[in-house]
Amino acid sequence: MKTLMSKGILLPGLVAIFMVLACPVTAPADAIFQDQIIHTFQQEGSNPANGCTPDNAVTVVGNQLFGMAGGGTNGLGVIYSCNFDGSNYQQPYSFAGAPDGKGAGAGAFLLSGTTLYGVTSSGGVTSSGASDGTGTVFKINSNGTGYTQLATFATGTNPLYYQQGYAPTGSLVLVGSTLYGMTNNAYNAGPPSSPVGNIFSIPVTGGTPTSVHTFYTAADHDSVSPWGSMTASGAMLYGMVSNGGNGGAGTIFSYNTNTSSYTTLHDFTTTDGYEPEGSLTLVGSTLYGLTCNGGANGLGTIFEMGTDGSNYQVLHSFGGMSMMDGDNKWRNGTIDFCSLTQVGTKLYGTTEFGGMWDDGTAFEMNLDGSGYQTIWNFGGGYMALPDGTNPDGSLTYVPSLNALAGTTLHDGLFSDYDNADGTVYLIALPEPSSLGLLAFGALALLRPRRKTA
Repeated sequence: MKTLMSKGILLPGLVAIFMVLACPVTAPADAIFQDQIIHTFQQEGSNPANGCTPDNAVTVVGNQLFGMAGGGTNGLGVIYSCNFDGSNYQQPYSFAGAPDGKGAGAGAFLLSGTTLYGVTSSGGVTSSGASDGTGTVFKINSNGTGYTQLATFATGTNPLYYQQGYAPTGSLVLVGSTLYGMTNNAYNAGPPSSPVGNIFSIPVTGGTPTSVHTFYTAADHDSVSPWGSMTASGAMLYGMVSNGGNGGAGTIFSYNTNTSSYTTLHDFTTTDGYEPEGSLTLVGSTLYGLTCNGGANGLGTIFEMGTDGSNYQVLHSFGGMSMMDGDNKWRNGTIDFCSLTQVGTKLYGTTEFGGMWDDGTAFEMNLDGSGYQTIWNFGGGYMALPDGTNPDGSLTYVPSLNALAGTTLHDGLFSDYDNADGTVYLIALPEPSSLGLLAFGALALLRPRRKTA
């Protein structure tokens, strides 16, 4: 009978444990944080039913992960689920464009009880019967059954097109019995003639979307085009708008659902970060977020601010080294459409580019802004991309595994390299004790690190 020893696996693991315990040296962060690919998607042309290029964060439902990806049976997007180890991969729903919409809204599902709520960025059939809707709101049971369309955004031939917005983006939030979300395309009564975006609401049971605030007004300092989701705290919603504002670089806002009052909390400038995307992370009375540009190096920032708009400060500027620097192992990365995830006293996130291979990174930072470090470098060089490349969307904490789950837009682990087109991955966080942490890193040699579809 073959044993692990006879396969040459156990001995290197034991040697590694001995060396780690006997030689207390500081290891690179991504030698301690262990990465595991649990599913690899395939390119749309090679296997459209498999899905491809996931650009949404995943949602934990029991012992499964739910998310949205492109491709699918109709090539217009899918809802997928899988166990934490990648087994039992399923696609409970494939979008058809009409009447149900198409294209993921680039946000995670909202889980309420046993129901998942989400949006598509286009498609759908309106109440008038037109099949060229501009996005939908839907729900599906957490067991993958019972897909129901709750709303469709109007088409360009409908007067509501200019009022209720279209192409919803990000995730939904639930306040009482009302769902709130944002579009980056809506028109107000005056200039500019181009779309500016809005905040909308619909009853949780479904109905016509209602615009509760259209951007480019005096209240929001003429800010336009939100790209992300809002964060709810009681009756208050907090969010960001990517452009406009007094500094011309975007704004942070609050919206009171009880009084329908909108307040601009902060106007970005080029020095303190600009073009914010993603959603805000609320910890106590402090909001944390990310910008895509600006800061000390012009490549984005991590910031904090009080919920009343006070004490704004940049905690970290990305791109600490030149993007062409040969010593780029600890390069910070660059931000794109990601939000921060709180786990205890730390914040975690991803950058879509930068890092050792310029294929993106995962990072951690303490809540006070100290201790920033790269915990994983995606990619691995040409023809060696089993981790996937270009992580997109936020990380999701899985408490039962003490791990972070996320997705990459491209590449992955397949015997046919050209067919890999995105992954779902886990990054295991270190054990609390230093001994356990180091042993975890060494014992990882004893188990398979990645699983294909």
